[in-house]
Amino acid sequence: MAAEASPPERKPVLVGTGMPQTTLLEAFGQWIRDSFGHTAYHVGSSMHGKTWRDVDVRLILPDEEFNALFPGYQFGHQTDAKWGLICAALSALGQQQTGLPIDFQIQSMTEANGRFGDFAVTPRNPLHLFDHHSAQREIQRRSEAEAGAPE
Repeated sequence: MAAEASPPERKPVLVGTGMPQTTLLEAFGQWIRDSFGHTAYHVGSSMHGKTWRDVDVRLILPDEEFNALFPGYQFGHQTDAKWGLICAALSALGQQQTGLPIDFQIQSMTEANGRFGDFAVTPRNPLHLFDHHSAQREIQRRSEAEAGAPE
């Protein structure tokens, strides 16, 4: 009897935060989006596998909005009390809502893109709930517009 060949080696499956925490994280992101008008992003090691210390969530604001909200913020020193309080409060809220160790921070566009701009190296996963009803309405609207458009 011939020896059985070993199965080919498989790449590890990267699971990130798992379920249902991923859905809860997206709901947290939707709450941030509804409040700030900008999308929060899941970044860092928790996107790629099971070995991570915390779940990094970043809200990236246009520079003008960031500077107006946090006029005392100094990159690298993070000495703005309002920035620290809002980030800590939203980290705690995210932890309570998701059961995950959330590290929430708000960044200016310049800071985020300057430090982490290469999306191939440091991808960002937008956090929001997909509203199937609004997508269906948009498809219907486009269909009606195309049907009524002159040729």
